[in-house]
Amino acid sequence: MIKIDGNWKAGYAIDLHTISSVYLGDNLDGEPQFDNDRSEMGELINRLKYHSDETVVPKIIELINKNLKNIKAVDFIIPVPPSNLNRAFQPVYKIVEELSRNSTVP
Repeated sequence: MIKIDGNWKAGYAIDLHTISSVYLGDNLDGEPQFDNDRSEMGELINRLKYHSDETVVPKIIELINKNLKNIKAVDFIIPVPPSNLNRAFQPVYKIVEELSRNSTVP
């Protein structure tokens, strides 16, 4: 868990998404290609966000809850706003809604 400083009592991020990323060059369409090393959470988020794999949501919630056990009180959960508003569903809202429902934290 990563502490986030700000104008609040305490804030935390559960994990980093990408541990390392190496540029491999452009593909035949001119798109940049990378060799990415992701954390376990990062890999799950990638599957949800870019492959619409909603089956990973319970594992994401499990990892979050594992980290929340170390925090005495949580007043509310604030999602990071989505970067792409054109998705069929918003992964960040899906996670936060499920986490809130499972934890009773608004």
